[in-house]
Amino acid sequence: MEVGNRRVASEESLYRRIYKTPWHKYVNPDNTPTTLNFVPRAKDNGTLSADVASLTTKEVAVMNIDKYALAEVSARDVEEVGLYATHDPCTVETHGFDNPAHALIQGFEEDDYIKPALLARKAKVIYG
Repeated sequence: MEVGNRRVASEESLYRRIYKTPWHKYVNPDNTPTTLNFVPRAKDNGTLSADVASLTTKEVAVMNIDKYALAEVSARDVEEVGLYATHDPCTVETHGFDNPAHALIQGFEEDDYIKPALLARKAKVIYG
């Protein structure tokens, strides 16, 4: 099932918020995020939240710099591992908050750790 309004263009970058503590659990020594950051939670129905970089700023996307860092991955890299991203803006009416940059990374299969690992290898921690 595809959720979201429209596909994110391959040329776009996506920001994925990641936990900072404990750093070694979420960020590898080479400054790439660990696979844990890209494994969908059961309650998220096989999707990952992200923000379309061109529609936000790093400061807004990270929300809380004390708690989170940002990883960046291109929509092209998402596609290259067999996934896709859709623009899925959040509104107060639907979600309780506004986030016009919100997107969903989709296409994960249940208990698939290969695609999250491949995606993590293509991402870089860029802020926080």
